[in-house]
Amino acid sequence: MSSASLSVRAARARLTASGGAVVLAGALPFLFLGGDFQPDAEIGVGSTSVRVTLSDVAVLAVVLAGAVAARTHVARLRHAGWAWALVAALLAWIVAGVAARAGTGGYPASDALVTAAKFAEYALLAPAVPLLLRRRRDVELVAWTWVGWLALAAAVGLVQLVGIDIFRSWTAWYRQPSFTGHHDLAAMSAGGLALASAAILFGPRLGAPRRLAGIGGVAGAIAMILSGTLVGALGFTAGAAVLGLVAWSRLGARPGAVLRLAVLTIVVLAGVFAFRGGDVLDFARFLGIGPGERKTTDIETYSQRTVLLYIGGRIVLDNPIAGIGWQGSAAERGYGPYVADARARFPTVADEAFPGQGRPWGIQNAYVQAAADLGLPGALLFLAVVLAPFALLLRPLRSAPAESAGAAVAVATIAFVVAGLWLALGLVAGIPLDAVMWLALGLVAALRAGLAEPAG
Repeated sequence: MSSASLSVRAARARLTASGGAVVLAGALPFLFLGGDFQPDAEIGVGSTSVRVTLSDVAVLAVVLAGAVAARTHVARLRHAGWAWALVAALLAWIVAGVAARAGTGGYPASDALVTAAKFAEYALLAPAVPLLLRRRRDVELVAWTWVGWLALAAAVGLVQLVGIDIFRSWTAWYRQPSFTGHHDLAAMSAGGLALASAAILFGPRLGAPRRLAGIGGVAGAIAMILSGTLVGALGFTAGAAVLGLVAWSRLGARPGAVLRLAVLTIVVLAGVFAFRGGDVLDFARFLGIGPGERKTTDIETYSQRTVLLYIGGRIVLDNPIAGIGWQGSAAERGYGPYVADARARFPTVADEAFPGQGRPWGIQNAYVQAAADLGLPGALLFLAVVLAPFALLLRPLRSAPAESAGAAVAVATIAFVVAGLWLALGLVAGIPLDAVMWLALGLVAALRAGLAEPAG
């Protein structure tokens, strides 16, 4: 389907959707656009500055629309009350950690506070979603917008693939970032793959437009493959395996449907491996598995991630309770004491792969970074927030109506992909992956609220 046709369908949905849903749908293109391609403004705050982009304005619009809707629909939030408590506890722990380390030598307190504020800003998307999406037509508008933008991202990625240099493309015939980034493109693809998975398992009983699910599946598969993000593909694979089994054994999905979902999963995984197979083999040689030279000269490889995980693990062992402060692991005071040991432990890794002056690589694993920056209590809070959608979906996944169960499968698929992607990216606030995580939690809360009471 052409982008013009997608726009027509989205426009039709907009005519019958609520105003709040229109605001949320209108925000998605900015939330899913790479920060380097957005106009911005620098605002001085004390000794630091805050970069404000169009995505920040979009988040603010969604939050304000949610606040307006809360005057009459705040009861919809109670169905995920414990999840909101977890989010609040995580944010409070982050702020307390920044405050406790402000003024200590080498800790970038001002910058950390700014990124913590942006992390909290994006977190407000989650409670806004159930307040704004109260009817099926609201959800359809957001779904059409997500799929339309995803289709455009996939098309841009294909153009980059053949060697046309737009939006900072990578080498031709290799993985591409589209107009966002590799991990963010994979996060976007989760929406399309989620719709396709639910449609495959439940077919017409799902109640979603077949064309929407079909386009979402094709665009999602292309985007995930082009991203070359192995952890994203593995997250989708894990989700498909678990949800396919649940749908077959408990929700009445036919074995043939589960087989078709398996085929889609294999296609996605094989496509990603086609781009990353060489990196995986290089990593195997790095581990001493198989013949070949163990010396690696590249960064952004699995060997570099191993080095960064080692450094992150050392930080955790030395700071298990309170950590070294939000974003502290990316500062020299955080990683510096361990670089020499890491070089001795991994002598075959290129010098450029180690963090240092001008190379603030961070840990590049959100779970380990959470433990390093926030201590084990903070890491547990972050993990609980990531896993909250699965706990909230237990009841919908046990429900008999295919439409409710199918919606649960779709949102759970997004949550699986997000959980996988955080294995390969640090806690970066204000990126599309960040937005997708909070949108997924919000969609689960909206589903729970819709199941518990009539939407108005």
